Amino acid sequence: MIKLNKELIKKQNLTKKDIANIKKLHVKKNKLFNNIKKWMNKNDLKKIKESAKLIEELEFKLQDAWKFERNSKMHTHWLYNPACTCPKLDNEERFYTGQRIYSKDCIVHGDTIEIKKEEVVKEKDLEISDKTKKINQKELEEKAEILSSKIIKAKSSREIDDLKLSEKIKKAKELLKS
Repeated sequence: MIKLNKELIKKQNLTKKDIANIKKLHVKKNKLFNNIKKWMNKNDLKKIKESAKLIEELEFKLQDAWKFERNSKMHTHWLYNPACTCPKLDNEERFYTGQRIYSKDCIVHGDTIEIKKEEVVKEKDLEISDKTKKINQKELEEKAEILSSKIIKAKSSREIDDLKLSEKIKKAKELLKS
């Protein structure tokens, strides 16, 4: 028997049709959990892993049926997947925060850790390469500025030397004329 929160039903202004739909979704969830137990007995890892997606879909459908916004942070049923060995109490304390603690040995969520680690590593590599590019770009700009100022100084000192030389030539010509 499925019990629903009567106060929440009133608050959400649910119709009898809405309530019936919510109950159907809970029945589907319970059937799915029973199927997972069967798949565990058959050691059907593929179906067990796929169950995580199915539970997630059911949770979104339940949010829709209850007239809530879709928000995966509010999901709780993922933890009660019969094949899940993630720490229950630690995760129950984190419900509605979006934080989850996965067990690396969990046949349902264990690879989630590896995926997240890989994503984090890739993101950090990208961040590092972006920072390196920015640092290298900045260094190049600084070096270019230094070189251009040296070139300007060299040009100006050469021009000064040229002016001095041309003045000397003029004076020499004047002395020759006189």
